[in-house]
Amino acid sequence: MTMAFDRFIRQANAQGRAYGEGYDPLCFQGLSLEETEKAMEMLAVAARNGDMVAIDGLGISGLLQAKGVLEDLLERFEPPSDINASVGFSLWKIEPDERWQKEIAKNLSGDKNAKK
Repeated sequence: MTMAFDRFIRQANAQGRAYGEGYDPLCFQGLSLEETEKAMEMLAVAARNGDMVAIDGLGISGLLQAKGVLEDLLERFEPPSDINASVGFSLWKIEPDERWQKEIAKNLSGDKNAKK
């Protein structure tokens, strides 16, 4: 196990305030391919359950694998929602694009009918 994966696991298993502080980019730098896949799987499971720390972790990872998971989450939760706003922010971290800005605005405005 690499030091990066050890950092990732410590954060994934943290509780309370320590968990709420979120993932550090160092948790993802230096992961082996197998460790990256495991980290993405763990974050995806938590994110699908609405865990906003995991959603943010996906964005912080900067990994393209995370982008697909995040895009799928936009369909999972009914807009407008804080979760979808968080997903939009995380997608922006991976790929700064106008459509993610619109997703953020739509979910923060509370307007279900806002243009995509």
